[in-house]
Amino acid sequence: MELLFWNTTNGEQIADQEDMKRIPWASHQCRLTYGVAGVWSSKQAQDSEVLALDVNPEETVLALGNSKGYLNVFRHPCNQNGAYSHRYKGHHCIHSLRFTSDNKHLVTVGGRDACILQWKIN
Repeated sequence: MELLFWNTTNGEQIADQEDMKRIPWASHQCRLTYGVAGVWSSKQAQDSEVLALDVNPEETVLALGNSKGYLNVFRHPCNQNGAYSHRYKGHHCIHSLRFTSDNKHLVTVGGRDACILQWKIN
């Protein structure tokens, strides 16, 4: 995967990508960042479409929801190929997910099953 970055003020490409790794982002729902690059080579991402992901407030856990309804939990940052994850089934398909701000729960929203599930973080 190749990541390219652009300065939105002047439209020029940012050549030193190391600077981009250190930028503090307001949220972590983007599926194309350095911290989640290892997800794309995992078995979970190869078997189905990745529909949602989020990183917990402490930035230690990455949750991924896919088109087969699996919730996959990785360590964050997850930038190594073939990363290991824990896998849980609760939906027909996961359309959205978010960690709560207190880092005690993860909320997932299904598709056709019309369910919202709350997962307790231990």
